[in-house]
Amino acid sequence: MSRPHNLTAALGHSLLVLALLPLAALAAGPNPFNPQSAPSRYVEPEKKPEQELAVALPAYPDNPERWIRFETTAVTKNRFFVDRESLQIADDRSIRYALIIESASGVRNVSYEAMRCSTAEVRTYAYGTSEGKWYAVKTPQWQPIRADRMNGQHETLFERYFCEAASGARTAADMIQLMQQKDRRTPTTANPLRLFQ
Repeated sequence: MSRPHNLTAALGHSLLVLALLPLAALAAGPNPFNPQSAPSRYVEPEKKPEQELAVALPAYPDNPERWIRFETTAVTKNRFFVDRESLQIADDRSIRYALIIESASGVRNVSYEAMRCSTAEVRTYAYGTSEGKWYAVKTPQWQPIRADRMNGQHETLFERYFCEAASGARTAADMIQLMQQKDRRTPTTANPLRLFQ
């Protein structure tokens, strides 16, 4: 007579275990009724490269007495100048300067630029306007220096005054002195940009 009672008890115990299994699984996993127990879906935002701080533009180079003329190897009637008052070495070791290109008819193109010797690149921060003011470039980008037979101003500055020949120059004053030398430093026969092409 005790066997049916034991069977009923066993069945009841089994049903109780089956009923408790979902609760045990629920307790082990995230509780949908408790948002704090759910796994976080927060995704760390992608870190963007640090933006360069806004560059302070120099005084507009409207005084030709401050200009240093330099010759290029290009066949051109244009004349090239760097404004001595704007020439500086920035914290990132790039060389910043105002460049003036004057045509044979007297038309001038003015720009404020930076040159990076370690990568042979140049970047333009602003252009001069006909009113004698700076027009800032919104997103200045580094561009590789290319050999330019039409003008050649960047290649010349890189090779003769700012980077290659001026490897011993440590200050802007050193570069100004180098540019003022009467021999104008003849260029080398090898292409100074060959390592960056």
